[in-house]
Amino acid sequence: MFCPPDYFSVEYKINPWMDPSIPVGCNLAQKQWQDLVDVCKDLSLSVDFIQPVSDLFDMVFAANGFFSIDKKAVVSRFRYSERQGETKFYKQWLKDNDFEVIDPKTIVYEGQGDTLLVEDVILQGYGFRSDREITKLLSNEFPNKKVIPLRLVDERFFHLDICCFPINRELVYFYDKAFDQKSVHTIKKYFKNAVAVSDEEALSFALNSVALDHTVITKTEAKRFSDRLSAQGFNVIELDMSEFIKSGGAVKCLTNELWEENKIG
Repeated sequence: MFCPPDYFSVEYKINPWMDPSIPVGCNLAQKQWQDLVDVCKDLSLSVDFIQPVSDLFDMVFAANGFFSIDKKAVVSRFRYSERQGETKFYKQWLKDNDFEVIDPKTIVYEGQGDTLLVEDVILQGYGFRSDREITKLLSNEFPNKKVIPLRLVDERFFHLDICCFPINRELVYFYDKAFDQKSVHTIKKYFKNAVAVSDEEALSFALNSVALDHTVITKTEAKRFSDRLSAQGFNVIELDMSEFIKSGGAVKCLTNELWEENKIG
């Protein structure tokens, strides 16, 4: 699911990547977003949209709106006031599309920004944008999934989806410096091939990617990471994400994956 970038702009600073003095190329952002949507359509994926709302400049990062499996969704409760207005629109979209909506209410939670599903496991980041308490809620709502909390410690990597990219239960790429030592150990425990990427790869937003079977959609200017993927036999599609990185997001941040249980794994 996507949200068009009609109102996307950097008007405030709520993460280290944002600088309101650096303008966003609106036409270029629209093209970059459309290129991502077109790639997903070319891969025969079903694509849904939520309408953007003026003054909600970061709503384009649809991954942050909620996490869902089948027709049950946990809607976000954003950390910062600048994004809190998004919740009611994502909640309404979910209701309009016949989802059962779980509202964490007083628990701060930012959807797929911090919640990554890989087969029978949910990786749950916490520390900056989501509270650790969300792990219990997710465990209760999705009892057939093992929820694994991972603590983020580097504010540049404020969401899990920009420092961790699980492809399957065998393989995950992650930036070890973004986590505390216990979480690094946990990642290595649960994945046979837990590959720590370089500073260069992590800082280029290479891990903010989307995996679809044997295809990975990632950003341009992450050649080392793309080479890693190609060496593992993946088809790599590279897209320019320059305008969205100005706000601290790239491919995955723009993409909310509507998981269906019979298609997981």
